[in-house]
Amino acid sequence: TKPLLYRLVNNGWVKVNDGTAFNANPLMGYYVAFFDNNSTITHSGALRQSAYTYTMNSTTWEMIGNPYHTYIDVENAAFELNGADKTVYVGLRGLGDVTFATYNFGVGVNAKGGSRYIAPGQAFYIHSNTYGATFRLGPDARTHGDGASLKSAAFIDDVLRLTLSNATVQDEQVLVFREIGSDSFSSFYDSEKRFTAGNAEVSLYTKKSNRSMAFARSAIVLA
Repeated sequence: TKPLLYRLVNNGWVKVNDGTAFNANPLMGYYVAFFDNNSTITHSGALRQSAYTYTMNSTTWEMIGNPYHTYIDVENAAFELNGADKTVYVGLRGLGDVTFATYNFGVGVNAKGGSRYIAPGQAFYIHSNTYGATFRLGPDARTHGDGASLKSAAFIDDVLRLTLSNATVQDEQVLVFREIGSDSFSSFYDSEKRFTAGNAEVSLYTKKSNRSMAFARSAIVLA
């Protein structure tokens, strides 16, 4: 069965192919819809090893794809967001709807299990309130590990995590208490909430500068 491919344009899905062979552009993320559960995707061609640049054409969400066949580290200097928020979002399959793991690399803290490492071929979202923001990805951001460890994670005592859940759905809100805190929104230190389009999930968030926040640094510093 032929799949259908979609791109995110102005926060809506637009079909970009007729289900036949498709030549994907570097950095563009795509959503694939199948007519049945037995379909597969086949990829062929040379490995991508160059540096790539992407310009955001609107002040909204953009879906980006990792073009390399390795993990990429968003905290590496070769991962550059200029004019866009310093946060990446990866979709998680929830109770029929997609929720989002969030990672803020301005302060190195996640929500809902977000990670600094993006898997090969994985699509992720970035957000900007500035028209013409740019994203540049260089091969130095590649890494052969995803940061997984059998050792216990470090305990961070200035991070407060709030969880709302029942037997089937769950969401998380993160607050960080540091000297960099402020009552005003910062695209570097704060992460806006990316909401699911459906109603089968719960959403937990706070408000700052009239924005809905998944991650926020507080103006209060713990002694």
